[in-house]
Amino acid sequence: MADLTTLAAVKAYLGLTTTDDDTLIASLVVGESAFIESFCSRSFSVQSYMQAFAGNGKSQWMPTWFPVANVSCLKINGVDIPAAPDINSPGWFLINETVYLNGYAFEWSRTPNCSCTYTAGMLPTYDIKQACIELVAIRHRERDRIGKSSDALAGATTSYIVKAMPDHVAAILKPYRRVTA
Repeated sequence: MADLTTLAAVKAYLGLTTTDDDTLIASLVVGESAFIESFCSRSFSVQSYMQAFAGNGKSQWMPTWFPVANVSCLKINGVDIPAAPDINSPGWFLINETVYLNGYAFEWSRTPNCSCTYTAGMLPTYDIKQACIELVAIRHRERDRIGKSSDALAGATTSYIVKAMPDHVAAILKPYRRVTA
């Protein structure tokens, strides 16, 4: 897991110039980055994966993690399947996050008989970074009112957001959520 923003970005957003809260803010960046990745069911960093799976008898397979940047090794029943130089030649090729086979099939099995080593992931975009900054800022500001939903003073009431994530941040992250069957 990678941090989705920086200490400096959060401090600039909050207008902080001292180092008094640096340790707290750095910790919040780590926590909120993990929260966002969990909410989206994806990692916002490019990583290498080795996935073993049972063949389905078909000539296509979609890796669990995406977007897929590169496939380095594909095996069926322990046999290396070569990369195809083009879609008409024998081997595997990648189109829109799906691994296709030409001249081969992911032989059907009840137990894992296929494996694929690949690199996948996406780097955080500006809106994801901003969502993290806003979540960190909210957590930083609400630490003095943990457990409170409102305050009353001199006849005026102040209400606080008591959700894990404000609606506008959820709306920013919604397109990045990975939906699984």
